[in-house]
Amino acid sequence: MPWSETDRMEQRARFVLDVLDGRFTISELCFRYGVSRKKGYKWLTRYHKQGSEGCSDRSRAPQLHPNSTDPKLAARIIKLRRKNPSWGARHLYTKLGGG
Repeated sequence: MPWSETDRMEQRARFVLDVLDGRFTISELCFRYGVSRKKGYKWLTRYHKQGSEGCSDRSRAPQLHPNSTDPKLAARIIKLRRKNPSWGARHLYTKLGGG
């Protein structure tokens, strides 16, 4: 008998459909699919909020970067730098109102 290969999204969709079918409890299905109950509930919640798109993988990159430069300030820096390519960082900083 050959191995059945499925991707993660398909497995999650099957899990959700099995939960919605109502023949098994979530605990039983989590055991069958080899996931924790916390993860099972997470998939189910995502499915209810986003539909089948909720079963797909999400980026693990941070959504907020606390040390990033404000886009408006970055645009001002770039504009000033293009006007005056010979200016260094210290001169740009003073012209933008720093120090």
